[in-house]
Amino acid sequence: MKGSTKRALSILIATLLFMATLGIYVSLIKPAYQDIDQIRGQLYTKNSQLNDYKNTISQMQTLLAQYDNLSQAQQSVSLMLPTQPSIPEAVFQISGIAGVSGLNLQSLSVKELAITPSISPLIKGMSTLRFSTKLTGTYESLKAFLQNMSANIRIFNINTVKVEKLGTTSNVFNFNIDIDAYYQTK
Repeated sequence: MKGSTKRALSILIATLLFMATLGIYVSLIKPAYQDIDQIRGQLYTKNSQLNDYKNTISQMQTLLAQYDNLSQAQQSVSLMLPTQPSIPEAVFQISGIAGVSGLNLQSLSVKELAITPSISPLIKGMSTLRFSTKLTGTYESLKAFLQNMSANIRIFNINTVKVEKLGTTSNVFNFNIDIDAYYQTK
């Protein structure tokens, strides 16, 4: 074989190999790349959705935690300003505070005062219970009683205090105290 024939034959073989490679690229590799690009797009979209879901779940957990805090705050407000008169609880608190303060509860009466209407339709009205108490004890016990009443969870308002001395030599007094307790009306 001549050198020119060998050269022509090698150029022809190289051209056929190049054409075969180009055919394989066009028929097999290029569609595979298109599939890969499509799958990458789907993966990006799903990762984006996953991140959005994670952010939404995180925000929901934050809102639930805030809601739990609000329900705890609502419970505290319900203890401070109940939705019912809760007269037995108020009597128990007053008598307990009197006992802890060193005062003897002689008598206690309750009277319900008029309902204060609400200014806004979103806010409930308030009603007042007036507890008229007669307590016996020392002046220091009265100071402790007043201090403990102000630290109590339920809102009590001391309306009037009348002091009467028991005997001429004793350090014991009668205290007539009117206490207002409040509750929400429906």
